[in-house]
Amino acid sequence: MQKRLIAFTLIELLVVIAILAILAALGLPMAKSITESGNAAKCLGNMRNIGIAALAFASDNNMKLPMTSHKGAENQWEVTLQPYSGNDIKFKCPSDPSKTRERSYAINDMLTPNPCKAVFLDYSYLSKIDRPSETIYFAEASPDFTMDHFHFSEFFGEPEQVPPDAFEELVDVNRHGNQANYLFADCHAEMLSWEAVKKRLENSSNRITDPTR
Repeated sequence: MQKRLIAFTLIELLVVIAILAILAALGLPMAKSITESGNAAKCLGNMRNIGIAALAFASDNNMKLPMTSHKGAENQWEVTLQPYSGNDIKFKCPSDPSKTRERSYAINDMLTPNPCKAVFLDYSYLSKIDRPSETIYFAEASPDFTMDHFHFSEFFGEPEQVPPDAFEELVDVNRHGNQANYLFADCHAEMLSWEAVKKRLENSSNRITDPTR
């Protein structure tokens, strides 16, 4: 008895190809979402490692926090933190769209000595910061930001702290979906939505950028 050959018709082949295309289209966003979730977690880990290194540095320096490039290259935070972390510390977020800069994070200058030449401001020592868990120390910088610190102190004394539109220009508030990672002055790291940060900025008694409030 002769065996009957089984073959797909052209219509059946087209249906199979269409189904495969639909599955691929559905899978790409899912794969991208999984990758971004992993990048966000790695970035949060970077922040935590920076926090651990910053606490170690402070404990060796009378609880003084690491400084910025304003105090000279040898005192810049990337340089001073390196001995406390070895190769474990990373200064760049894997989701950072900038391919040229070496760091994704920057310091809140309100936690440096005399920001914007304000001689009466110096919250560079942990012992001087009341409720350090409420004030940002590091944040994710926007893609075109190149400095190692933010000038949040320029808005010192204003009712709204840093206005949300100005904050959004400096900080990449939506780097991980609608969220970004932040390191606070007590050196705990946290992922926050832009809406949550905006509410804190608009609250005149909140200390998210200004430890004096």
